[in-house]
Amino acid sequence: MEIDSGPDPFSPDEPFVDEKYKVSAIEAVSRTLSLFFRKFGTYALVGLAASIFALSVILVLIFVLPPLPPQDLQEIINAQGDLVAILTLLWENFGTALAPILLIMAVLAIIGIVYYTILGGAATNVALENYGDPSRGEFVSSLSKAFGRTPTLFLYQILVTLLTVLLLLPGFIAFAPLLTITDPTNIDMAVLEAALIGVLLLLIGVIILFYLLVRLTPAIAVIMAEDVSAFGAISRSIELTSGNFLHVFGARIGLAIASMVIGLGIDIVVSFLPGLFYAIGYLFLSAIILTSLDYIFAAVIYKDLLARRKIVETGGASQDWW
Repeated sequence: MEIDSGPDPFSPDEPFVDEKYKVSAIEAVSRTLSLFFRKFGTYALVGLAASIFALSVILVLIFVLPPLPPQDLQEIINAQGDLVAILTLLWENFGTALAPILLIMAVLAIIGIVYYTILGGAATNVALENYGDPSRGEFVSSLSKAFGRTPTLFLYQILVTLLTVLLLLPGFIAFAPLLTITDPTNIDMAVLEAALIGVLLLLIGVIILFYLLVRLTPAIAVIMAEDVSAFGAISRSIELTSGNFLHVFGARIGLAIASMVIGLGIDIVVSFLPGLFYAIGYLFLSAIILTSLDYIFAAVIYKDLLARRKIVETGGASQDWW
């Protein structure tokens, strides 16, 4: 059941006007939330599907792992299917004994990438169609379209993953020897120097990665709207965000703050639940409410950047950071 969020700020009663899609950073967040509540049932379904997969991953790991203490099990559930976070936690507990199930985790990671890219593509397409026309944006047709774009969506996610690894791996490698130190009072200076270099490399890598991810904010919307290749989507995203980095950056910060506030609200709602029930309740509620926000936001920013580009081409000014 869809929730009526009141008067539609994007009603298509008038002919298309580029300016109605041009938004400030704060407006981008408010429109994201407005679109979410306008199709709440659809986006809740996307979040529910995401949470079911995350829970399935957790159940598989529980089945193949030795018995876990309740605290570790709760932390795994809190990771919400994030295999990197889960692997880090398990490595602290099992170390090299974890090696036999790494293949299982790798398979789950690949399945997860495909699963989430299809869900994300469908949610983005719903937002693209529904933005400006409340009568459009059906989940089934959007899911079908996302299936058709799966190879491109998957390749894009792989490219982003490789980019992340390339930027962060040198720092981790340089820092790794420090993790093997058993006596903190007897640290080799060469190891300490390598660790300091590693921290610097990590900092540089994180800054570059963050910059590139901001520039790639509309990429999934580009894939769903323009049917380009993964490389074409990256190029198009860089083109659209050119000259608008601070605007997109500000909007992303606004969305992050809004998500944190919503997350705190969810935490308060489920805080009365004990132990594992709290973790499971938070997993489902946060997935239902938060999963689609980033995809809707990508659609809003994509439309915004298109409008800004059109305004510039017609002689107007597009810069509006906040």
